[in-house]
Amino acid sequence: MKGFDLFSGIGGFHEGAKNFLKEDFKAIAFCDFDEKSRIAYRSAFSDKDLLEFNDINDITGQLNSTILSKKKKKNINNMLPDFDILFAGFPCQPFSSMGKGRGFGDDRGALFFNIEMILKAKKPKYFILENVRGLINIQNGEVMKYIMNSLEKIGYQSTYWLLNAADYGVPQTRRRVFIVGELDGNNDNINFNTPPPKIPLSKRRIKTVKDLLSKDVDDKYYLSAKIKKTILSDGTGGYKYKSQINMDPARPLTYTMHKMHRASQDNYYSDEYIDGGSRDRIRRITPYEALLIQGFKKNTAKKIIRSGLSDTQLYKLAGNAVSPMVVKEVLKHILN
Repeated sequence: MKGFDLFSGIGGFHEGAKNFLKEDFKAIAFCDFDEKSRIAYRSAFSDKDLLEFNDINDITGQLNSTILSKKKKKNINNMLPDFDILFAGFPCQPFSSMGKGRGFGDDRGALFFNIEMILKAKKPKYFILENVRGLINIQNGEVMKYIMNSLEKIGYQSTYWLLNAADYGVPQTRRRVFIVGELDGNNDNINFNTPPPKIPLSKRRIKTVKDLLSKDVDDKYYLSAKIKKTILSDGTGGYKYKSQINMDPARPLTYTMHKMHRASQDNYYSDEYIDGGSRDRIRRITPYEALLIQGFKKNTAKKIIRSGLSDTQLYKLAGNAVSPMVVKEVLKHILN
């Protein structure tokens, strides 16, 4: 199976597909506007003849409408080899409760139209799209209604699910919308009422977040006495939330976790929790641990860490990633 990894980030879709299909999966191209993401992706994966794009508009051209002209179709086919599945974790900020929530009114939200154009031109057999849960209700549900109607008009049997990564072997609470489709499909598993089955604890490779936390890390990841007071406080004024450490599953990793938010938002763990050490020695997770908590395998995570990117960049990229373990279960479900 050949895949095109659009808005690829560091390759969560690629990793998930490899984990399920092994040597039967090959990425033919990936695209991401962020240079740091592309550096990490290239470090993690080395598929032969893998094409790299930094701007989706280089493939589709600037869009003034969603009508696929003969010229535009020819240009897209000249740019992209044929592929069987489209992956796209399209930009989530326009649909996020943490962002401005402008939906298609944000230029990044309008990038769905580029996805639409590629599906019309290439007609891959399958697609899997991922976004934040805010996508479902933004603009009173009109955005999601448009997306689903568009996919149906192109010829896809499609549906969407709101999935929590913690139900699929990922030691992290992370709720995301997955939109899936099959061209001219008659697939019993592509149904709103039949999401991928949850993985029971007894069958999970990772039972607890503690399994992924290192017992020996650099002192720079530990909280100083001064910052600890702020991190462990419940906040002030109108922003008060209970601070908790040693969360299992972990809280959702975020693009901004490098800023070290309070323990009501980001993840911190004590030596006591990790290995029975001091309860007063508390630290943040490392970038390597962040990648593992997102569901990347150790070998892939090590390759990304060795890419030469700074801790700040690695935290951002890890927080923005799609969980490979959820991708694997979604792919398994729709190909079953």
